[in-house]
Amino acid sequence: MPDEDQVREVMQRIATAALFYYPEIHADDPEYAIQKDLDWAFGDDFDVPADVLDGLRDLAARTIIDPTEHRRDMFDGLMLLLPDSTD
Repeated sequence: MPDEDQVREVMQRIATAALFYYPEIHADDPEYAIQKDLDWAFGDDFDVPADVLDGLRDLAARTIIDPTEHRRDMFDGLMLLLPDSTD
């Protein structure tokens, strides 16, 4: 499982991608692909099961496109990866 620093880094990268995303980006940059943003956000060493990563990537894509609608779910999903502080 990722540590707290990795989770925070992913959150920051998703937020950065959301900041730079706009609906017309495909017209301005025909080579833009949200998959590239997701690859960058999660990196190669985000150690979670494949099905969990797929769900987080899907949620991250929705968060990048519409942060107002999805940021809370994204935050909650990432926080679930952290160990309980009462352990």
